[in-house]
Amino acid sequence: MIGHNYKKPGKNVKPGDAPNPGGPTWPIAHARRRRPNRCVLQVDFTGPSLVIFLLGLVVVVGIGHNHGYIDRYMWFNVVESSPKPVSDLRDFALVASGATVVGALTSKTYDPKQRRLTPLDKFFLPIELIRTKWAGFDVSKAHLSLPRDAFTDGLIIGRCWEFPGAYGHVGVVLSESIVVTHVSIDHIPRHLLSTSLQNRSPKRIAVWGLVEFPIAMSLPDSRSPYYFSPSASLPPGIPPSDRFVLLADVEYNISSLEHAQFYPIKRPSSPLKIVVFEILSNYGAPTTCLYHAGVHGDPV
Repeated sequence: MIGHNYKKPGKNVKPGDAPNPGGPTWPIAHARRRRPNRCVLQVDFTGPSLVIFLLGLVVVVGIGHNHGYIDRYMWFNVVESSPKPVSDLRDFALVASGATVVGALTSKTYDPKQRRLTPLDKFFLPIELIRTKWAGFDVSKAHLSLPRDAFTDGLIIGRCWEFPGAYGHVGVVLSESIVVTHVSIDHIPRHLLSTSLQNRSPKRIAVWGLVEFPIAMSLPDSRSPYYFSPSASLPPGIPPSDRFVLLADVEYNISSLEHAQFYPIKRPSSPLKIVVFEILSNYGAPTTCLYHAGVHGDPV
């Protein structure tokens, strides 16, 4: 509260001067302009101050240089000493690189709309046949996943080969004849899927390679090609005397942080061209989804 002897200063009164001798000074909040706080570093570059400043600069620059050197040294050591990642191995089972699915060695695909034909369906059956002939594929099964989806590059939720139950198998002709060194199974990461979709992941998988007759007879754990033929007929180019030899019996871990899992082939194999992935179990779902299966090795 300002006293009774307060008088508003005139034009000649400077801010901060007393408006009335002996009275209260003009309030600073009204008389002085607010100025932003300024922090000015004043360094005396003479004498000991200059020496201390230069020494501190040398120490800071030296620490930064050594830190960068250590980082580069560690990085080069890691890069030079690390082996080639298995994820960089070439996949000879990719459809895009020339591999093809062998339908005669592949089990049935799951059809969620499968039902018995009604009289109305039979009436429209000729129309469906005409549409199929025009489209080049069975349009009535356009909603189905295809076995070739398991041999495409890149993972998309829902794009997989789905088959009924926990058992199924799919055959693939590799893009080249190779000596198999690794096989791989890939699946959508667990944290992106609901529990029901997680359970559709394959769990135990056996991988078989087709070997010619003279070599196959000397190897254990072999099966006839008819074992994987649902129609009991072999595709052209596979004689009944050839045998499928077990290359690997692996288990896919859906809880692993690595969703692409590689398995080395412990048993030496001869050059192979046809491989069958036999899914033996899943994680408890009524159907199984195979998102990606890969075959890796050395071409011959």
